[in-house]
Amino acid sequence: MIIEKTSNVLMKFQKKMKNKIHKFVVVLLCGLFWTGCKGNERASTPTTGALPLICDDAVSNVIQIQKNEFEKRYTQAKIDMQLAPASAAIVKLINNEVECIISSRELDSTETDFLIRHEIKVFSQKFALDGIAIIVNAENPIEEMSLASLRELFSGDATYWSDITDSVRFPYHLNRIQIVSDGRRSGNYRVLHEMVLDKNPLSPNAVVLSGDSANSVVPKILDFVASTPGAVGYVSTAWVGKTSADWESRSGKLKIIRVSGEDFHKAVEPIQGYVYRGDYPLRRVLYIIHRQPYIGLAAGFTAFLTGNDGQKICLANNLVPGMNPIRLKHE
Repeated sequence: MIIEKTSNVLMKFQKKMKNKIHKFVVVLLCGLFWTGCKGNERASTPTTGALPLICDDAVSNVIQIQKNEFEKRYTQAKIDMQLAPASAAIVKLINNEVECIISSRELDSTETDFLIRHEIKVFSQKFALDGIAIIVNAENPIEEMSLASLRELFSGDATYWSDITDSVRFPYHLNRIQIVSDGRRSGNYRVLHEMVLDKNPLSPNAVVLSGDSANSVVPKILDFVASTPGAVGYVSTAWVGKTSADWESRSGKLKIIRVSGEDFHKAVEPIQGYVYRGDYPLRRVLYIIHRQPYIGLAAGFTAFLTGNDGQKICLANNLVPGMNPIRLKHE
């Protein structure tokens, strides 16, 4: 009888302890989950914390200015910016290797379909309009080209500059065309491939240069064209003009070509008014895209880029502001 009572008491005690342990484990797991969630939110607010960001190499110079101004204003915010071609940056975003990117193109249908199938949410916001400037060596006498001429040139159908036009006389030492490109994964190349080449391949004789995660390829392209009399290349308008130190240091050896579209008779330079109106045909939209599930530093930097101060920086660096009203001036 004593044994039975002891056994019953022991069983009741064990059951009671089991329930308490179960409740403790549940409370502990909830606490850990809550702490983790709060930790993520506290690690990054719109103006504090750290944000790894991959920037499209093509526009890295103006985004560096935006980053510096943002960090100067919000001293507890740190944006760790690395560079990559647009397609590589998008792949890293989709694979969750980075939470935020600056891209010179929007996600295509294949990339969007992948996100939908895997229930991955991303937030995309345009912030500027950009033109692609066609640049040649300053010695080159050509001043303007049509999209049809550019197609002949970049496809490799034309070997010499004199094949492009009969109205310009080309010296022998710069008559042979030498194309320089920033690679097939870049946002710049995508514009060329779709708008100029009609999705046909670039000339196999093109010299393809590349940058790295810390250094843009654009200064290499500028140097190549500046030092090669027959060279032709293409860069974002963010890299040309007096606001770009890289352009100014080589400006005496470089020239921007005026371009006419299929439906326009007048060839124009890639200045902001013409890019905005579409008179200059080689243009694209710039985006900031992130997958941060809470309102953190990615949202804060997005707000800065699309706010008055960020838009003024775009305007001052040869981009067309994507959010603010545009006022055109007559020539």
